[in-house]
Amino acid sequence: MDWWLACLLLAIFFTPTLRLPGNIPLRVDDVIAFGSALIACCRALYTFRIGKVKGPWLYLTLVPVSVLLCTLVATIEQRPSIGPKEYLDLLRPIKFLIIYCFLARSNPRISLRTFVIVMENSMIALCVIAMVQLVFMKPDSNGILARFFLIYTHVEDEQAHMMLSLRPFATFNTPTDLGYIATIGIFVGIALTPPARRTKIIVSSLVALLISATRTFLFCLPLLLIAYACLTAHSLGEAVKKLRVTLLFLAAGTILVLIVMPVVSSFAAGMVQHSITAALSGDIQSEESFSNRLDNLALVQYTWDHARWFGVVTRSLIGPAADSELIYTFHRYGIVGITMLLTLYPVGYIYAKKATKYCSELAQFAIIMLTITFLYGITQGAIINTRIGAIPFITLGMLVSCAPGALRDKGRGNEVHLC
Repeated sequence: MDWWLACLLLAIFFTPTLRLPGNIPLRVDDVIAFGSALIACCRALYTFRIGKVKGPWLYLTLVPVSVLLCTLVATIEQRPSIGPKEYLDLLRPIKFLIIYCFLARSNPRISLRTFVIVMENSMIALCVIAMVQLVFMKPDSNGILARFFLIYTHVEDEQAHMMLSLRPFATFNTPTDLGYIATIGIFVGIALTPPARRTKIIVSSLVALLISATRTFLFCLPLLLIAYACLTAHSLGEAVKKLRVTLLFLAAGTILVLIVMPVVSSFAAGMVQHSITAALSGDIQSEESFSNRLDNLALVQYTWDHARWFGVVTRSLIGPAADSELIYTFHRYGIVGITMLLTLYPVGYIYAKKATKYCSELAQFAIIMLTITFLYGITQGAIINTRIGAIPFITLGMLVSCAPGALRDKGRGNEVHLC
């Protein structure tokens, strides 16, 4: 086991955000990342040795530089509401860079095995916690259990109470964050987990996704499964065979969902049905999630008119939520910020394609994981989240660590597997 990675993942999945004076957030995974970086810097100064890091480290270094540049421009132009919190946002991309660097220099077999084991057990625990919330929590619950779960979310109390009983979020900030991790869990089971242990992580992840009612992934999951079948095929005949199996699985899964979902969560089933009806009828204004996201396009127009290159930086115009990582990033950091965000996906894809020669399973998983992250960014957002946003960079770090010659004790040119 890679205990550093195990502790980091467990902190991401299960620890709440603490609030320091000035409403400054602090998480256990932040302490692990920055504390480890401080120790590594002290060790490098003591030994006068700085280890090399391969992969897209230059891009990941430019991201915090771009955030700092946009914030400095906003400060120079004396835009309102620019304060210490806007500069503290610089810590999020630095944290992701630290996590990437540590994983890029790890032993790939050990880190990959640790990642899979922690994901397997965490998804079971998260599914159980979400089921407890769904069964035992009521909209007016105010007991010890309810107060404990509410420390994990920053949503307003009334809405948070409602989510606990109707749309659980387990130990995350929102139900959609649970849905994002659950979707990744499904593909961890398909792509990385040994067949003997595959069922429990796929089933627990699917149940967690269903009761989270994350419609982005409920609607896109069939397309993701079809894309993965095509991605892993080595010939046209194999692609046809995998597509046939995938379509049969989807047909059986759809029937199962139609039966199980109303039983597990009638509220989630109603939300999905309402969204489908609104989309088919064209009356999207009647669907709150659709109308809110369309209303947020006003932020894009405002940014384009007033601060198109470096954004407004401040959060003061956003309101409760931007509901889209793309809108949020463009509004705060302009063309510079949205360019840096979108560059992650081709950069990650290029390295994943290179890695298929020596770590095919992880490379294929990385491509699907980046696709999931991009889709989530359209309606919510992972990279703007200091907690769940670490998962893509953990994956990229493990991917780069698999490169031949990345470590002395690692075989050159040998394909990396779990066993």
